Amino acid sequence: MSVFEALTLILGALVFGIYVIMGISRMSESLGRVIYTGVQDGLPLSLEHRWMILWNYYLATMLTGAAFGAGTAMALAQVARHVADPKIRTLAHVVMIGWILSSLLWVLGGINGVLYLSSALKKAR
Repeated sequence: MSVFEALTLILGALVFGIYVIMGISRMSESLGRVIYTGVQDGLPLSLEHRWMILWNYYLATMLTGAAFGAGTAMALAQVARHVADPKIRTLAHVVMIGWILSSLLWVLGGINGVLYLSSALKKAR
């Protein structure tokens, strides 16, 4: 793989990846707010519906963020494996580590969010 191709893939992973993660972040924050307040678009939601949103949508959104970060890290590992220039290989590894950390933070944030929101829903009974 040429240096230009490797740099293009690394830059693409950063720009496109950050765009996707920001969208997932907005979605998870919105879902968390709906679960916590019990109001969506000005309409009240039943407690049963809020539990459904937590388990079917919020958790899936958090896992999507974690899976996207892990997948992007694996793609960057392949870029690093196939490029000859050691500086570009190091750059790919550094960006890959950032995506691994992102994935881990999505897992931890998902666990924390599910615990917090389920606690809030139990109190709402």
